[in-house]
Amino acid sequence: MNKDSRILVAGANGLVGTALVRKLESEGYTNIIKGTRSEIDFTDQYAVEDYFAIKEPEYVFLCAVKVGGIGYNIEFPADFAYIK
Repeated sequence: MNKDSRILVAGANGLVGTALVRKLESEGYTNIIKGTRSEIDFTDQYAVEDYFAIKEPEYVFLCAVKVGGIGYNIEFPADFAYIK
């Protein structure tokens, strides 16, 4: 990747996404697209296609995940593997 490549970090506000953005910025990457839940629903195929057409990312890091903690995982184990 070039330092000015358009890099999309999906889930940029989460634990992993925040760390990745911080690392990319510390290494001099300057064109980071921070995909957040308030901006785009990454489970909506058509919304994602539109978003990609507008943002035109060259690289994508998928850090957007569903979280719920241990209790949620025990009660709803399949929810984390389900793809719409």
